[in-house]
Amino acid sequence: MFDGAQRKSRNLRPRSVAQLRDDDSQNPYPIDGVCEQSLLGGLMRNNAGLGMVRDIIKPEQFGYAVHARIFEAMLHLVDRGVQANPATLKGYFEQDAALTEIGGGKYLTLLAESAITLINSPGYAAMIVELAQRRELMMAAEDLHDRASRLSLDDPVSGQIEFFSEALARVEQQGAFGENRSKPYRGLAEVTDEALARAQRAYQSEGKLAGISIGIEALDKRIGGWIPGNFTIIGGRPSSGKSAMAVTAIYHAARAGHGVYFWSGEMPARIVSNRLLAILTGISVAKQTRGELDGPEWDQLIGARQALADWSVVIDDQSNATPGMLRQRIKGVHKKMPLGLIVVDYLQLMGGENSDESKETVPAASRAMRLLAKELDVPVVALSQVKREVDLRDDKRPHQADLLWSGALEADAHTILMVYRENYYLSRSRPQRKPFEDDEKFAKRHGQWSAALEASEGKAELIVDKDRE
Repeated sequence: MFDGAQRKSRNLRPRSVAQLRDDDSQNPYPIDGVCEQSLLGGLMRNNAGLGMVRDIIKPEQFGYAVHARIFEAMLHLVDRGVQANPATLKGYFEQDAALTEIGGGKYLTLLAESAITLINSPGYAAMIVELAQRRELMMAAEDLHDRASRLSLDDPVSGQIEFFSEALARVEQQGAFGENRSKPYRGLAEVTDEALARAQRAYQSEGKLAGISIGIEALDKRIGGWIPGNFTIIGGRPSSGKSAMAVTAIYHAARAGHGVYFWSGEMPARIVSNRLLAILTGISVAKQTRGELDGPEWDQLIGARQALADWSVVIDDQSNATPGMLRQRIKGVHKKMPLGLIVVDYLQLMGGENSDESKETVPAASRAMRLLAKELDVPVVALSQVKREVDLRDDKRPHQADLLWSGALEADAHTILMVYRENYYLSRSRPQRKPFEDDEKFAKRHGQWSAALEASEGKAELIVDKDRE
């Protein structure tokens, strides 16, 4: 957004609040200069106000570059334990041409004299943020208009829609560092009442769960279910059972009456439906897709189909969806159908898996989903691949450090579950006869392998590798 302000070549020319209001005819919102001057003046008179607004507004959200620099300098001084006032700030701006043009050190004194009361500081900061968002919306709309006006085979409508969705997501995230800016400050008593209310609901619920049942009793007891506002990552190697766990989560949440949004970047929507039908009927996905069904089984599937139709579940299998697109789509659904669970399968497929930009896309997707969980107060469960190096270890159980782009994912997640399926590795390690090995020894070794393979069939280990609660 700051780049946008610079692109508009907006300079702070006037020397007083009244002049500032009247002089800048190119500014669609002249009041932002007044708000900025009033806010900065109040903060100079009482530095305690910085603590009230620093989590509301960022320097780049100021409409005038010189005001942004003054705000940054004030934060820098206060963080060092120095009072931020016209005298201490003057030295930082002696060589600043923009400030010199509007009065130099005298302008800092003018700001302090236009002080507002401390209690109004958050309101002025919120107004500045909103005006910044409005400017960004106008610039995004101008860019979209320019693109839509040109017919080009290299710029289809679908790409333009994606561009605008991303732009809207960026504008929205500019409010309060991507958190829910409109959420007011709350006192400790109110927050404590909310925490106790949740604890009471968990105490009164069946199984004493704080969230939605996962459907696995031991895991429910260990982490309390899918907890509203929490971001959970389920990691594992391919074919380890991540998607099966995701579908199981959908099944138990939907059956309990919760709305569910499932983004399936890997499985087509029909396969997700096949898996849910398999859970309900016991008829395997293979039998369903091959048509190996008798009359009673068809009747079972028809009955299960009716049960699924009564559930509030949205399956989105849009390939290569970007974090911004997905976030907007989920919020749109949530307005019409309150969601109880959001499942993302999987993070590395968002916005492209094999391009260099994935290094930025995956952390961005992780952060977007964490913020979405907090904003909507809905549990978000995201699946993630782990590094291939796991397969080279003797103990192939994955850990959170094995996640692809693990640093960002570890920091964002409240809970990290890792899935390990021994059968996956055993099935790929059939014993081969060794040189000079006799039949009896080979048969014994093969028998041990065969018994272990059979014992591990249909089983997986779930490892709770991080639990912030």
